[in-house]
Amino acid sequence: MARILVAYFSRSGTTHRVALDLVSALDADREEITERVRRRGIIGYARSAVEATLKSIIDLNPTGHDVSAYDVVVIGTPVWNGSMSSPVRSFIRNHRADMKAVALFCTYGGRGAERALAQMKRACAKEPVAALALRESDVWGGARAVTTAKFVTRVLEHAEPAPKNAAPAAHAPLPSA
Repeated sequence: MARILVAYFSRSGTTHRVALDLVSALDADREEITERVRRRGIIGYARSAVEATLKSIIDLNPTGHDVSAYDVVVIGTPVWNGSMSSPVRSFIRNHRADMKAVALFCTYGGRGAERALAQMKRACAKEPVAALALRESDVWGGARAVTTAKFVTRVLEHAEPAPKNAAPAAHAPLPSA
């Protein structure tokens, strides 16, 4: 079994929904990127837009997984003000040297997906094995399954299978939808 980690940040739950789909389809471990300060309400929304525009690096809570232990790290972000989120920017900066291969995905409401994916690629300093952009209406409208299938196939093609005698990966429990 390949070692794949899905690491993501989600403010509204949209990116979280896609991440759970990917964890299931890839038989991957899950790492929710968390930070020390909450982003609730209008103040959190405004702070998110400002940080994205300024390309801010913020303090994150420690990760629960050793990123270097994975063949592929799938990184997900919401698009904020046409950019990747500051928590994801910070995660990539903290772990880019440890990631063997990356796949990137973003969720967006109106615009900026291509720009956010390009920023993520530059920040990772490596070519992603796959990239995916999902509009928020498609995520909640149920159209994500067809779109994610090709992405999942590409990720699995680039993941090395674990040795046959290796113990299965422990999965974080999935929250109810």
